[in-house]
Amino acid sequence: MRVLHFDCAAGASGDMILGALADLGVDLPAIAHRLKHDLSIDFDLAVERGNEGALRATRVTVSLPGGETKQGHRHRDHEHDHVSDHGHGHDDSRGHEHGHEHGHEHGHGHGHGHEHEHGHMSYADLRDIIGRGALPERVRERSLSVLRAIAEAEATVHGTPVEAVRFHELGGIDSLVDICGAMLALEELEVERCTAGRLPVSHGFVRCAHGLLPVPAPAVAELMRGLPVSHIDVDGETLTPTGAGILKGVCDVFGSLPDMTVRAVGYGAGQRPGREVPNLLRVFYGETHEDSPPEGVVSIEANIDNTSGEALGYVVERLLGAGALDVYFTPIFMKKNRPGVLLTVLSPHERAQDLSAILLVETATLGVRQTPRSRLCVHRSTETVSLPEGAVRMKVARLPDGTERAAPEFEDCAAIARVTGRPLIEVQEAARRAYAAGQP
Repeated sequence: MRVLHFDCAAGASGDMILGALADLGVDLPAIAHRLKHDLSIDFDLAVERGNEGALRATRVTVSLPGGETKQGHRHRDHEHDHVSDHGHGHDDSRGHEHGHEHGHEHGHGHGHGHEHEHGHMSYADLRDIIGRGALPERVRERSLSVLRAIAEAEATVHGTPVEAVRFHELGGIDSLVDICGAMLALEELEVERCTAGRLPVSHGFVRCAHGLLPVPAPAVAELMRGLPVSHIDVDGETLTPTGAGILKGVCDVFGSLPDMTVRAVGYGAGQRPGREVPNLLRVFYGETHEDSPPEGVVSIEANIDNTSGEALGYVVERLLGAGALDVYFTPIFMKKNRPGVLLTVLSPHERAQDLSAILLVETATLGVRQTPRSRLCVHRSTETVSLPEGAVRMKVARLPDGTERAAPEFEDCAAIARVTGRPLIEVQEAARRAYAAGQP
C-alpha cells in the first residue's frame, strides 16, 4: 500500500503541501496546466527550488496573471519552473505564516494593509467552479469536501452562513489551486493512504480581513476539533486553514510515522525563512508490505423513513467526499409498519463527529448511533496494464494465503469502451489477461 505521511512539526499551509509534493517529483507545471483547462481558471504558478536554512526544499507561489501575489509584490527571479498560458507562471508558496486563503488579507503580520481587488469569490462561487469542472471524480469529491470543511469552519467562528463565506486572497483562485492541485498530486503519486503527525499550535496574533486574531486562527482552531495537537514555540501562524483543511480531509490517522518502507522524502518551504524553527513541511512517501492489522472504525447508523431517495443519494456523495470509508442502505420497517432505510456509515474515529453532523443536517433523522468497530483489511496496491486502446489501472489485493486478486478499474475500462465501441465486459477481460501475462 502506497503511504504518504505529513510531518508537520513546523507547520503546514496549502502552498507548503504543494511544495513538498513537488519535491517528491510531482510535475506541478503539468498539474497547473490541467487545472487551468479543467476548471477554466487563469493563474500563474512558479516552482522555486532552493534552501531553507541548511535544507534544500521546494517553494511554490500562485499569482494572478501579471505577477501579483498574496504579499502584493512581484516574484523574484530564482530557479522558477514557469507555467501559464502565456509561457510564464508561478508556483504557490505563502509559507506557514501566509495561508488564510479565505476571509483573510495577505498581510498576516507582515505589515501589508490592503486587500486585493479581484472580485473576491464566495464559497458558493468556488464550489460551482469545481462542480462544473472536468476534474476526475475522486479529485472533485475530495476537493469539494476540503473546501466545504474550510468554509464551514469560517462560517462557524464568524457567525455567517456558509454560502456567504468569501475567499479574499487572489479572489480565491489560490485556494482552488492549493486544494485541487494537492488532490491531483496525490492521484499522480497513487497514494492509497495518508497520515500526519500532530498539528502544531503556535502563539501570538495574526492580522487579517477580520482584524487582529489570536493564533491559531479561529477557523484553524475549529478545524482542529477531534485532532491531536502539540505546542510549538513560534510567535506567529504555523498552520493555515487551507493546510488544516487538506490534512483533515485526506489523512485517516494523526500521530507517529507509520511502519513503512520510505522511498522518498520531500520538503515544502514556506515564505518565512530565517527563524529558529525551519519554515518547512516534510513528507515521507513509501509503502507498507504487511497486511493491515485490525484498525478501529466507528459505525454510524440512522433509521430514516421521511427523506427522499434523491436526497439520500446526495447524502451518500457528501459522506464519501467527507472521508467516509463506506456508506450503505438496508431496507427496514419502522413504527406503524412504515418502510424505511437503515443508513450505515463506516468512519475513521477522527471523522465520526463530522460525518454524524452531515447525517443530522442533510436528513430528517433526529439522532444517530455510534458504535466502535474493528476491521481487517488485506494489502492493496494499484498496477497499470497497457491495452492497444490505452492504459488501465488494476486494483490488486494480496490475500492472506499469499495469492493475488486483480480487478480492472471500471472508469478506465468504461472510457475505452465508450471511445472504441467495444463491449465493456470485453475490455475488462482484456485488462485481466494483460495483467495475468505480466505486461507493463
